[in-house]
Amino acid sequence: MADTIETVLGSVPADSLGCILPHEHVASVYGSWANWGGVRTEEPNPQWEQAVLDHYTPLLTALARDFGCRTIVDATPKWGCSGPRDIEVWAELSRRSGVNIVVSTGYFSRPVRPANFPDLTVSQLADEMIGDIEEGIHGTHVRAGMIKFNVSDFDPDGVKLLKAVAIAQRKTGVPVNNCASAHRMVLDTLVGAGVSPERIYLGHGDTNGSIPGLMDTLRRGCNTIFTIWSIQNPSLIGWRQPVLPKFHSAELTAALLAEGYGDQVLISMDYSAMTGFDEEGRLKADLYEVPGRTYLYMFTHVLDMLRRFGVGEEAIEHLLRDNPRRMLLRG
Repeated sequence: MADTIETVLGSVPADSLGCILPHEHVASVYGSWANWGGVRTEEPNPQWEQAVLDHYTPLLTALARDFGCRTIVDATPKWGCSGPRDIEVWAELSRRSGVNIVVSTGYFSRPVRPANFPDLTVSQLADEMIGDIEEGIHGTHVRAGMIKFNVSDFDPDGVKLLKAVAIAQRKTGVPVNNCASAHRMVLDTLVGAGVSPERIYLGHGDTNGSIPGLMDTLRRGCNTIFTIWSIQNPSLIGWRQPVLPKFHSAELTAALLAEGYGDQVLISMDYSAMTGFDEEGRLKADLYEVPGRTYLYMFTHVLDMLRRFGVGEEAIEHLLRDNPRRMLLRG
């Protein structure tokens, strides 16, 4: 039986994915991510649904038609960030555009967790994520293909979540993706709990990343996803220096490829709309203050940056096809 990948429209052959953007987001029709400073509603907003369809359909259509990118991973944790109607709207986007959308389960950082999170047990958290992966997310039949989480504080709640993530990963084989900056401690904890490093993806690895630091992490067998292409306002991503070079991520990528880590680096845009909609119902999708920085920016700008640093076409294909495809296959 051929390898398949779970998407919002069901299982698809892994060899039909085309280029893959492994760390993206699609807006929620319930509004901003919970407690993120915008409006979030208990029920989906029909006006917002139409705004999502109008905004994303042409972007995704162009992604597949013009660049052969036929798959994105919505790396948005489940709780407080999406709902049942989102799955239906994203399925319609997939039908209209021809782009596969893989969804994620998991939990985000402390402001976007349920109020009773401290009372939930490791087993309860793990069982919920396992159910989303093996049965279906948000009560649908769409099975999640990734565990996305954010742990930067190693308080009791953070440690508990990591333990639950490890259990769910070992049971299901799906990849895990942490978007916080405490990568070494996350890696230590997950590996100590029995997760294979090859199934661990450290998101936003280029945030505050250095070549020696990344090499020290990758030599342990895990993977990293670079996402901060062209972002130059350091306050937007927690950058610890006053200046963020435009070609920072391209330089890191080229260096790691030259050092032999080409199988462990993935590239994506992290195109986000977590702040929801404005008062007129329009999607607020310019999170990083870079004009035109959508999914398409990978192909209109980023790849030329990589070529400028000597990354060849074969290596680019590997970054966009082989590495994320391997990520999505059950381990």
